[in-house]
Formats: sequence, C-alpha cells, structure tokens
Amino acid sequence: MKVLTITNHKGGVGKTTLVGVLLHNLSSHIKVLGIDLDPQAHLTLLFSENPFNEDLITSYEFLIKKVFNPIRLKNFDLIPSSLKLATAELELINMHAREYRLKKAL
Repeated sequence: MKVLTITNHKGGVGKTTLVGVLLHNLSSHIKVLGIDLDPQAHLTLLFSENPFNEDLITSYEFLIKKVFNPIRLKNFDLIPSSLKLATAELELINMHAREYRLKKAL
C-alpha cells in the first residue's frame, strides 16, 4: 500500500484542488481511498451529493471511534469530513499514542 499525503498549514494554496485532481486521475489506474481531514470539508463537498447528511460516517468517527464506512464513488472511495472533526483535537489530546491513530486505523 502506498500512501500519499498533501499537507500545508497555510490556507489557500490549492491542497484540496490538488487532492481532488489526484483522486480523479489516479482512480482511473489504481484503487484509491481519499480521506478528508479538514473540518471545512471542501473535498467532501467536491464529490458528495449530500455532505451534510448526519448519517455519514466521517473522518471524525474514523479517528475517534475507529469506524470505517467510506462513500463509494464512481472510481474511488472517500472518507468524508464534517464540522465534527473540529472537536477531535480536544478528544485526542489525552489519548495514548494519538499521533498514530490514523496510521493504525488504516
């Protein structure tokens, strides 16, 4: 399994656009899973018909509760985000080995 991560603390540098293009293009050649880890959920908004559905299992549930149920899109899977993710930092602060939760969940 190969992992590609796009990060930058500065906003407005094109991270979401780049990830959206990569997901779309890579998915025509290989199996791809996108994980939206931004509480603003712009990547989710790009690909989901109803990103505000309360029943969606989001990256918040993935990190905090270790529940996994990605949205199945035409060519790839996406773990969507929501505003709930903004509270994850407070919940993770006292968890043991919190810096490895994403790695272990994957």
